[in-house]
Amino acid sequence: MGKSMKRAQEFGKHNENIQQSTARIIEGGSWKKQRVVMLIPAGEMIPTKVYLNHCSLFFPPNQPAYRMAAEGFEVGEAFSIAIQSILDNPELSKWEFLLTIENDNLAPSDGIVKLIKRMEEHPELSVIGGLYWTKGEGGVPQIWGDPKDPIPNYRPQPSDPNGGLVECCGTGMGFNLWRLKMFRDERLRKPWFRTVADHTGYIRVEGPDGLLLRRATVESILGRPFRMQELELIMPGFSGQIETTTEFVRWYFKS
Repeated sequence: MGKSMKRAQEFGKHNENIQQSTARIIEGGSWKKQRVVMLIPAGEMIPTKVYLNHCSLFFPPNQPAYRMAAEGFEVGEAFSIAIQSILDNPELSKWEFLLTIENDNLAPSDGIVKLIKRMEEHPELSVIGGLYWTKGEGGVPQIWGDPKDPIPNYRPQPSDPNGGLVECCGTGMGFNLWRLKMFRDERLRKPWFRTVADHTGYIRVEGPDGLLLRRATVESILGRPFRMQELELIMPGFSGQIETTTEFVRWYFKS
């Protein structure tokens, strides 16, 4: 009996190194308030695979979480309107974090708690994003601009192969964790998010059944070589399905 009790006490991964396990809890900050509003801008429907993935995301244990969708708006407008409604809510406005996630991104199940842990490690940062890449062959990390360069720029920066943070001037919105209090800062201009193709606005292009854009056509208009993934930088959003190759991009509605 004594030998069995001893063996029972030896089992338990987290008890094998209680100091390390305790440090992990303290570093992750799960002992304090870490309430999260999860915001997704979407059309009326999202792909089944994406829905199931988003359902698998878990939040810090025993912490409130609120899932919120912004429908019927252009993506930049959707974020700004939804965040303002959060700030106008007497309860949600007091929460700590906002997670922005998009309907074409799949995230790891523990992605939210990993982002929160990084936030706890870096209180000087207001937003941290999970690494994801532009679509298609030759995609680049959504890490835009080198803040150490005295000339403002949005060149794609390399990711850290060791998993470290890379500070940048801009980030994709597909899986970002924001400190909600930053949006209460009156120094920030409004709208907080705005999608533009130039300095004056953007053009909406519609087709009854779909659209096809060929690389050769773009190159003939621009008079220079063109990579189809460059569209990621200037295309604010689209409805329906998308097919991306090195030679063309096709948008279509699935029948």
